[in-house]
Formats: sequence, C-alpha cells, structure tokens
Amino acid sequence: MVYSVQVKRNYSEYKDYTFEDTYFQGSERCFNSEQEAVQYFQSFEDWEQELLVIEVFPF
Repeated sequence: MVYSVQVKRNYSEYKDYTFEDTYFQGSERCFNSEQEAVQYFQSFEDWEQELLVIEVFPF
C-alpha cells in the first residue's frame, strides 16, 4: 500500500485551495508504511494537520 500525506480537499463543493497549495508546496509526500506517513503528518503543527489528510492507495 501507498500512504500519501496531502492537502485535504472536498471536490463536492467549490473552494479555493490557493492558500493551502502555496503553503504546503513541496510538502505532499508518499510513504510505503502507515507508520512513516503518520510520523510525517504529526511533524506538522495542530492547525496545519487540520488542512492535511493521509490517503491510502492499495497499489
């Protein structure tokens, strides 16, 4: 499995993600283990974590 830490987006409603995309530019990363992804996710401050999500891809 691949674990991706990325900006949290809701595509069912329109929202401008310009701030998030600019602020986290280069911060989105993929990991081979959940532990690595969680550790990286937790390296961000609480308010930053609210803007991020860990996505799981089964390939």
